[in-house]
Amino acid sequence: MVLALLVLIPFLACSVWLFFHLAPPVSWRAIRWYNASVIVAGIAVCVGYSLRTYRLMIGSVDSGWWPVIAALGSSVIFATWLLVGWLLRNLVFFRKSGTGHQ
Repeated sequence: MVLALLVLIPFLACSVWLFFHLAPPVSWRAIRWYNASVIVAGIAVCVGYSLRTYRLMIGSVDSGWWPVIAALGSSVIFATWLLVGWLLRNLVFFRKSGTGHQ
């Protein structure tokens, strides 16, 4: 578990930094709505994963570990979700319209 945290904390920190600090130079208002929707959807996916983990593990011998497993899994899911949202934002939705060629 300690090794998982040593890997997950930098991965989560890097994805959060990329998502918020490397934004394309477009309207801040549009990016703010996109960022908010990505974060809300990511939280919803993590809550769903945590509830699924709880339902699967609550009756087992390892039922005491469900919060740890849910937190580790949610960290991976949220960090990956932010990276995918960052890629979509910068390469698809808010990409510069011109390529520089005329």
